[in-house]
Order: sequence, then structure tokens, then C-alpha cells
Amino acid sequence: MACTEEPAFLLNLNGLAMKTADGLKAIEYWNEGKRDVLQEYCEVDTQQCTRLALLPTLQLGAGRTLSNYNFGIATALISLRASRDM
Repeated sequence: MACTEEPAFLLNLNGLAMKTADGLKAIEYWNEGKRDVLQEYCEVDTQQCTRLALLPTLQLGAGRTLSNYNFGIATALISLRASRDM
């Protein structure tokens, strides 16, 4: 799992809608002058990240959970990377 896939994976594990694109696609939208598409992507991305950040507990898969209030999303992503590398 690549680093860019981890936030989307975390969204999926926690029952939230998947992202509509990734940051690299956002750069393409900008370069192609698709400002309306870029704005929509940014709005959805921000909403999903906010929803994830407000969850009291993050699901990490395989029955593992992490208190979001104590540790947060960054710790969850580190945990996913560590479990992938085992």
C-alpha cells in the first residue's frame, strides 16, 4: 500500500466515502485550468478529512482500533505503515 493510498484506506475502514481523486490529480486539474473540478475535489477532500478527524475511534482493520482523541490520524497512518512492513 503506497502512502498516498493510506488516507483513502483509513476512510474506507471507518465507513466514510472514498476520496474522488488524489493530490496529484489536483495538480493536473490546476494545470489544465479545471478550477471548478479542483474546487469540488478540495471541498470533498476537506469534508472527508474533517469527518475522519472527528471520529472518536479510528478503525485500523483486523479488529484494531485507536482512540482518535488521544492519538489522531497521523498515528493511525504510522500504525498502518508499521503493520504493512511486518
